[in-house]
Amino acid sequence: MNKNLLIKQIADRLAKRKEEVQPIVESFLDCVTESLQKNETVTIRGFGTFRIRRQTARPVRNVKTGEPCILVPRNSVKFVVGSELFDKINEK
Repeated sequence: MNKNLLIKQIADRLAKRKEEVQPIVESFLDCVTESLQKNETVTIRGFGTFRIRRQTARPVRNVKTGEPCILVPRNSVKFVVGSELFDKINEK
């Protein structure tokens, strides 16, 4: 699923136009992004938690040349699934 499909499905469920739903979805994503940029944890109860994970510098090898180099430190996002979502995707 991509963002456009998500907007369409929400609009269909709420009997709204896509043009009405799009700013809401984009605002939600902006809020999550801004919080993560501030190094804040974003928890949506029952769904999951987004948090920043700092990756340290580490030695890697260039795939094309085989030359060793150092991967610079960077941030990534880690998602931990919430219990309700975990239960729903594992229902039998």
